[in-house]
Amino acid sequence: MKRIKYRRFLIVIFVCYLCAFLYYLFHMDTFKVENRGSMLTAASAETVSGEGKTRKYMPVGMPVGIYIRTKGVMVLGVSEVTDESGKKTEPAKNILKSGDYILEVDGEEIPSIDWFKKKVETCGGKALTLTILHEDKEKTEEIIPVLTESLEYRIGVWIRQDAQGIGTLSFVDENNHFAALGHGITDIDTSAIINIRGGRLYESRIVSIIKGEKGTPGEMVGNIDYKNGQILGKIDSNNDRGIFGVLEEDMDLYDESQALPAASQEEVREGDALVRCCIDGEIHDYTIEIMDLDLADDKDNRNMVIKITDPNLLNRTNGIIQGMSGSPIIQDGKLVGAVTHVLVNDPTRGYGIFIGNMLGY
Repeated sequence: MKRIKYRRFLIVIFVCYLCAFLYYLFHMDTFKVENRGSMLTAASAETVSGEGKTRKYMPVGMPVGIYIRTKGVMVLGVSEVTDESGKKTEPAKNILKSGDYILEVDGEEIPSIDWFKKKVETCGGKALTLTILHEDKEKTEEIIPVLTESLEYRIGVWIRQDAQGIGTLSFVDENNHFAALGHGITDIDTSAIINIRGGRLYESRIVSIIKGEKGTPGEMVGNIDYKNGQILGKIDSNNDRGIFGVLEEDMDLYDESQALPAASQEEVREGDALVRCCIDGEIHDYTIEIMDLDLADDKDNRNMVIKITDPNLLNRTNGIIQGMSGSPIIQDGKLVGAVTHVLVNDPTRGYGIFIGNMLGY
């Protein structure tokens, strides 16, 4: 009797294990799909809207004039001044450094360089309290202007408040948010990315092309009317992945029928692709080759090596030229990135940024 009960017990255990095994076997593919879904990259997650439909972006490729204003005034460097007795002194030494931003003087925001100069010139020799942004941290310092031989007060500092140039509009979304350049705007003297208060996009007209040569990058020469020209949009952010902002309400560049989904990094492949840009007054797509891909996190805007292969573009520019930064890259019906740099020793080749690194700003 005990043997019969023991056998029944073993049979029940065996049946339970068999059911568990069969359940796992038939649901194994489901588990695998769920695991893959949990490993979606940030780039692919950005392409899905709250309504469950794939989010699209309109590749533009249009040249634009760019104007940005710094937060306060940017310090380019400090220098000696000669006081009224002929003695050389350096009032800004150990107070201001290249790359700093002077945000306020005596608690007042700095609206312009002229205002700042006047504030120094009319101080009467009294100490000024400066609010300084140094390496992303604010601090307060006092500085005493020096009366010079010309009987003017100086603090011995070189400053800048704005920058301008030409770049390419990469894409715009359905809400009129735009991205351009694929890399940040840096100061020509300090090489640091400019910390901006804001800026504007302007209409730009390309008037000539300077071809790139080995050792000398080419250039788009454009005409921008910053005073009376049409304002296309407002720039809100400048970082190592581009400039970002919102277009004016009357700028209707987004076309749902022509918009494309953004590719994840895993979807980008080596091989043929297209770059969209404007070099002759009209926007065209030109053939390129994606030669190499780099997924390293420390190369935010140099994720791929590209080569211009289109004979028409090569005939006009010899390759990638200054002003093409931001030109959108398209592959397999998806927006995969944007042009960011040219290789000086080979203007036919350069770098591009993954589109995923430009989303979310």
